[in-house]
Amino acid sequence: MKILIVGYFSEISVTNILRSFPQDWNVVIVPPGKEMLHHIEDCQVIIPEHIKVDHSLLSKAKKIKIGTDGCWI
Repeated sequence: MKILIVGYFSEISVTNILRSFPQDWNVVIVPPGKEMLHHIEDCQVIIPEHIKVDHSLLSKAKKIKIGTDGCWI
């Protein structure tokens, strides 16, 4: 499972966030921008902290299974 978390986080916050997920999950934490767009294509879950999620953004998420409101897509 690939989880994309988008936001501005300190290194300590990133470490704490990563500890919250099973080690066999692929959790990617990136700031908004081009790197986010690269990872959004194959993520199953998006957790947005500092971005607006709209139809345009979700259309790039080809493998999305769960959206920002927790509903299956």
